[in-house]
Amino acid sequence: GMYPNMDWMPDSGSIVYWADGGINRVDIETGEVTNIPFSVNDTRDVIDPPRPAVEVAPETFTTRMARFAAASPDGSQVVFESLGQLWIRDTDGGEPRRLTRNEGDHREAFPTWSPDGRTIAFVTWDDQELGSIRTISARGGRERVVTDEPGHYRNPRFSPDGELIVFEKGEGGYLTAPEWSETSGIFVVEADGGDMTMVSDDGTLPHFGADSDRIFLTRRGGNLVSMDLDGSDERTHVTGDLVTEYQVSPDGAHVAFRQNYDVHVQPLLPGPQAVAGGSPSSALPTVEVRGNGGSYF
Repeated sequence: GMYPNMDWMPDSGSIVYWADGGINRVDIETGEVTNIPFSVNDTRDVIDPPRPAVEVAPETFTTRMARFAAASPDGSQVVFESLGQLWIRDTDGGEPRRLTRNEGDHREAFPTWSPDGRTIAFVTWDDQELGSIRTISARGGRERVVTDEPGHYRNPRFSPDGELIVFEKGEGGYLTAPEWSETSGIFVVEADGGDMTMVSDDGTLPHFGADSDRIFLTRRGGNLVSMDLDGSDERTHVTGDLVTEYQVSPDGAHVAFRQNYDVHVQPLLPGPQAVAGGSPSSALPTVEVRGNGGSYF
């Protein structure tokens, strides 16, 4: 805890410990506590700390954390989350604008665009009601709930034909409610809503490549694997040390990955063969997109 360790005296008759700003001895037989006097000769330089003026509860302020950024398919807009709400901004400038009409009823996260750029899927969270996956027009408006039960949802992504959404369903407990945690893994659901179908009970960051009948995901140990919509015909495509996330390009020709917090890109070979990925071990040409860290690529 807050105190240094206690210790026995050599005769095993008492214990010394620190408390109330001093060193004390407690007798094992009687429980009597005596103080052991001591002093320290020392010199310290004391410097006045900086005390910046901080305005409390201003009407407006600039947020410094934009998360889950996702660019539209045509690159003209980006959607992101800040303070639990989703915002859209044109990539050539302008003011961000709210996507939803949520006034604090729940938190919003993990936005993603449909292939035609007209719809955005995202995740909501409420400590009492738990989470859902919803869709909304990129222009805003009415939301549609596509999951048929509450849960702990993450990372929805559309299929190339826009008909399906693949996502993660996690487990609760510890900091979040444990309910609706009986099943977890990778699931798919029709973009208009309906029954959820499990694809795999292991993996994270599911998404599609060029085809709507095959799902890519990241497995522990730095592996990129793919499988059919029913979880069959599993293939390992790339293995890499210290790789924590893979994202296959929409045309299926390249894969981006994060290794040691930096983002890299390399070709994705067709077929089921597994190749060593990551920099600098890959035999394929690998480009570092940005040094010094990268997220939400």
